[in-house]
Amino acid sequence: MRASPRPEERTLWCLARRPWLLALLGVLSALVLVLCGRWLNATKIGGQQPAEPFRIAGNFYYVGANDVSAFLITGPAGHVVLEGGYPVTATSFREA
Repeated sequence: MRASPRPEERTLWCLARRPWLLALLGVLSALVLVLCGRWLNATKIGGQQPAEPFRIAGNFYYVGANDVSAFLITGPAGHVVLEGGYPVTATSFREA
């Protein structure tokens, strides 16, 4: 009578016997890594701290963050932001 294999040997034998399972595990692992990386990159603010807005000339203002520049042109018909920066910096421009 043959002794039953240890649990870790049984797991390796199961993966070796089913190559599609091993391939699926590899694809799922890669997908999780890519999605986690994208999520972390999307939520990262970095060094984007608000900078003090100031007037350059007339109705032309600097309203950017410390690592991206943005300019505001004001007028009686409304305001225009040039080079808005990153999506997360929009809230700091509205506050300025």
